[in-house]
Amino acid sequence: MSIIKKIISYKVDKRLFLIGVTIILIGLLYPVYRLAFYATPFYDDYNYAWSVKVMWEASPSFKTVVEEAAWVVGNTYRTWQGTYSSVFLMALMPATYGFGYYWIGIVAIITSYVAGIFAISYTLTRCVAGAKRIDALIASELITIIVLELFYSAQQGFYWYNGSVHYSFAHGIMLIMLSVAIRYVYSEKHFGEIACLIVCSVLGLILGGVNFVTGLQGLLFLTLIIALGWLRKKQKTLFLLIPEILYLFGLIVSIAAPGNANRQASYATVSKGVFEAVMCSFASAFKNIPGYTGLIIIPCIILIVPIFSDILEEKKMKFALPGVVSLLSFCLFATGYTPSWYGMGEEGLARIFCAVKTTFLLLLFVNMFYWMGWLKGKINERERIYTKHYYVTYILAVLLILGCFSITKDKAGSFLSYGCFYYIHTGEANNYYMEQLARDEYIQSSGADVVLEPLVWRPWFLCKKNELSSDPAAQQNVAAAMWYQKSSIRVNE
Repeated sequence: MSIIKKIISYKVDKRLFLIGVTIILIGLLYPVYRLAFYATPFYDDYNYAWSVKVMWEASPSFKTVVEEAAWVVGNTYRTWQGTYSSVFLMALMPATYGFGYYWIGIVAIITSYVAGIFAISYTLTRCVAGAKRIDALIASELITIIVLELFYSAQQGFYWYNGSVHYSFAHGIMLIMLSVAIRYVYSEKHFGEIACLIVCSVLGLILGGVNFVTGLQGLLFLTLIIALGWLRKKQKTLFLLIPEILYLFGLIVSIAAPGNANRQASYATVSKGVFEAVMCSFASAFKNIPGYTGLIIIPCIILIVPIFSDILEEKKMKFALPGVVSLLSFCLFATGYTPSWYGMGEEGLARIFCAVKTTFLLLLFVNMFYWMGWLKGKINERERIYTKHYYVTYILAVLLILGCFSITKDKAGSFLSYGCFYYIHTGEANNYYMEQLARDEYIQSSGADVVLEPLVWRPWFLCKKNELSSDPAAQQNVAAAMWYQKSSIRVNE
């Protein structure tokens, strides 16, 4: 019994554990990045970047590209939508300079998203919770792994440039901005404070022109940071009103775009009023929580509990009104659905849910830490009441994860890295890319009216469900014809 007790109570060496977690994170990221090299442009990629392509081919220079992208922003602002930052990036779609460069944009999107998750997790644990550097790194890497692996839709959120730069990339930038704002509040160096304010101001102005889900949530979170900092008598927090005002100005400019009225006219019969949209948002939030968690969240919580427990041992702070914190968190989560209900009369699209689910999971871990701190204070401030940093805890978590994996029907869709590995390892991704590359060459060498054969390979992460159709008047077909400067493009039945 003593041997078993020793084995069970064997503690983890945190330095080795950090190395192990880092290796796992890098290993899980590898297939995610690798699959980016098989992604191909589609539909709105063409719509927003075609004029930049024309100008680039006529006069290839950085100045030409920037000027034309700015023109696209202005034209779109007048005719369709006011999200100036997103549209500028959409116009700079990398395949403009060659079919084989599309992956650069996808890699940038994945990097922004992962960096945002890690940055906000590290800043909250290190600055706000006062964790030791090694504890903050372990917690941040574990949270990054969990949020990444449970990503809502790889196809819509990562491997389609136009849709994912509008949401996932922007959401990553928003999280980085919030991290910088928090660092400003806790910074004790004058130069660091100025640098944080400048970065926050620039990113705030950029975020005012992204999608309305990220735009709204970013502004609300920044307001919350300012309010909490002021309540804690950190008077310098009020200087964050500078980036907040710039952020709000950008958002007003985006909302005031004449093109928004044209776009909303398409949804005039289904869009909701402000009050109804808010009510529908709460209903959507309640309804979607089970789908955002599932059984897999149990081993994920087990993974995080020990390191949160270690952090709480070092942090001497009060955790008052946890119910109020959870209620506020739920309201912030629900705001992710409000723009879609207000503008389109529905919850939204898969790429929107990628951003919404990210916010939900991060708030879930924030609430988990807060409730653990409150519980520790209620039971006994001097006693440790949580699972200790033992190997057996992580072995149990890994076994439960493997169990969840084994009973999951849609393994590729439920675990991001596995799905990416699957499509790479089976060769489907490569076969799909070679088909698309052959299509690109064939279209360019064909006459005015192009007829294509249907795709044989259609890996879910890469192939869009509304691929080119047999109807040359379909919007995606029209976009492709415009891109290649053809009269029509259609696919054989």
